This record gives sequence, structure tokens and C-alpha cells, in this order.
Amino acid sequence: MGRVTLFTADGCCHCRRTIAAFEARRIPYLQISITQHPSKQNDMIALSNRISTPQVFFNTRHVGGAKETIELLQKWDQEGGAYQRYVDQVERMHDPCNPRFDPPTDEPVRVDSGPPRGDQEYSICLPWSPSKKVTVLQMMETCKSILPKNQSITKRMMRYKNVFTVAQAVKAFHVHYCESITSKDSMELIRHLIEEQLIVVVQAGESTETNTAASTRDATLSSPSTLLRLQCYATPLVLNSYRVWKEDLQGLTPSQLLRQLANMMSQIHEDITNEHGKINFPAGQEHVLYPAFEEASCALQKVDLSDLKRDEDKIVSLMRWA
Repeated sequence: MGRVTLFTADGCCHCRRTIAAFEARRIPYLQISITQHPSKQNDMIALSNRISTPQVFFNTRHVGGAKETIELLQKWDQEGGAYQRYVDQVERMHDPCNPRFDPPTDEPVRVDSGPPRGDQEYSICLPWSPSKKVTVLQMMETCKSILPKNQSITKRMMRYKNVFTVAQAVKAFHVHYCESITSKDSMELIRHLIEEQLIVVVQAGESTETNTAASTRDATLSSPSTLLRLQCYATPLVLNSYRVWKEDLQGLTPSQLLRQLANMMSQIHEDITNEHGKINFPAGQEHVLYPAFEEASCALQKVDLSDLKRDEDKIVSLMRWA
């Protein structure tokens, strides 16, 4: 009996698309992961003359990657049903004799994704409760939800986008924490977030500070009209700009970091891929896990990507959609 063979890589969104397309049509397949069985990668390249995944075969016939495979299945849908065409053209044939199509017999390779981040993740202290710390992610998402969004302010003939004033920030924090904090507490939190580089001073207002010994920062923040911006909006088209990464990677290798990111992205892809293998990319940025992926990707600021090994390039390619 003939079969469909899929050479895939763990965390590959196009592999997920292809698998979803087969499962939606109840077409059985043999999946060979070149991540878990690296020895099969040479077989895939020899059979397809390609290094990308997935590579799909109907018996010994090379169909192609995700695009070619899904287009063929859609064509079969219009010709009376993909499953029946599979039965007629694939299942009724003999199994492929080439041993390169054989299922792997070796034990799957254990992929080391590295250690967790640990206590460094909890780096934001609340001034009115020093013993309580929150993560950078939690604080940034709180700020995104309570501070003015998409606000533009013109000052001195310059237009500033995605900004808010010190006065607006003080009020927002005061309301968010149920008015249990003072304006002084709010100002201390703003100062702390500037120190941690979650908030950026965009344009200083007219200072009301009269103490000449005050620091430049305090003098700047003493003006309610000083313009601020969240770091995540500073360069929104750059993936790893959600925050300035200040944590130690604690021995995490570039390969391990990229695998952690690929695993996070894989979870998102699984949820935004429909039964026909189509990915709803706009829904990806609205996914509950996407902010965590954005924040974690900022660790790439500590990595020299030119040092990656050639076999790690494919992991980087998994991140192109973001």
C-alpha cells in the first residue's frame, strides 16, 4: 500500500500548515522529523534536492513544499474529493522501495532548550511595596493597557506619536492601583520604569523644579507636560524592541535561545492555523502568548547572530513571519 511521506522540522509553521491540510481531509501520512532524527536530513536532501521543510512525497513522487502540496490538495478538492484522489493515486500503489523513505529506527534526539530565566525575570519593584516584584512583561502589558494609546501631541512645531504626559501617567497609575497609592508613589514608579528603560523621555516640558541641586531626571519629570513613550512603541517595526534586555543570559547558548523562541512561536502557529492549513497572521499578534514572545525575543540583543552555526540558520528562518 502506498503512502504519503512528510519530512518536517519541529517548530516549522509551514509543516504545521501542511499537516493540518492532510488531517482536514483525513489523508494518512508518515511524518519524519529531521529535528528529532538528524540522520534523515541527508535522505530528505538527496530525495528532494532542497533543504527547507516540509518536503512532501506521494510514494516516490516529490510534490514539493507546503505551497505546492496545499495547492494540489485544493485542486483535488475541486475534482471530486481529495481523499478519493489520494486512494486512487497513492494508496493503491506499492510502498516506496527506496530505503531513504523508511521510518527512522534510531532514538529521537533530545533537544536541549536551556535553563529557565529564573528570578531575574522579576525585576520591577513597586515603590509602595518594596517586597513585591513583578516581571517586565507584566509591567509593560499593564502600562500598555492603562496609558493613552495612539495619542499624538504637538509641541514646539513637532508632532510626537504614541506619547503621553507625566500628568497622564500619574493619573493612570493612581486609578489602576485603586487609588491606594499617592501621586508621589506614582512618580517614583515612573522614575523606576525610566531607569529600567521601559519608559523613554521623549520631550521635556517646562520644569517647575527650583532646586538647582536636583538631578536632570527629576527636573525633567517635575513638569507635568513632559512627554513619555513606552519602549515597546519606540521602534514598533523591529521585533526585538519590546524592551531593552538587561538580564544575564545565564549560560544560555544562541541555539537554545532560538529554540525557546521557536517553541513559543510554534504554540501560536498551532492556534492560528485553520483546518485547511491557512495561517491567520493578523490573529498571531492578538494571540495571548504573543506579548511573551515579543518580550523573550529581546534577549537576541545579547546575541551575535553571526556566530550561529550553519545548521542554526533554519531556526532563524522560523521567525521571519513575526
